[in-house]
Amino acid sequence: MKIGTSAIGIPLSPPISDDNVVAWAKNLFKKDKITTISQTARVTGDFNVELDNNSVKSNLIREFNMQFRDESNGVQSKASQKRRMSGAVVDISVTVSVYRGKTKVEYVLKHPFELTSDGSIKNYNDKIISTALEQLKKAANA
Repeated sequence: MKIGTSAIGIPLSPPISDDNVVAWAKNLFKKDKITTISQTARVTGDFNVELDNNSVKSNLIREFNMQFRDESNGVQSKASQKRRMSGAVVDISVTVSVYRGKTKVEYVLKHPFELTSDGSIKNYNDKIISTALEQLKKAANA
């Protein structure tokens, strides 16, 4: 690693020395040491519901125990919740909006998990996001 300069000529030093990079890399490949990398599977999207806005919010409060906060624009409400499902965690964030006299639900589903240097994956469930989305749609349309 070499010292460089920024666009305005200020010298920049690398954040880690060459010796530390070599030592860190060697530690990654020792059999008795396991390095963990945190990852997140993320899915976003939206769907329409043929119910009014308050009915959809009420359904999500009842089924998911969500606490909504109204946005200042008067047509949107947001809520989020962390759920444990099938031994894994999924973070659910929703925005409920008035849409053409009905309701639009926008969602972000995140599933945190860990990759390890020994090749294993911890806390990952490949079906959790699709299951959470199915439950979210079912609750919103209840």
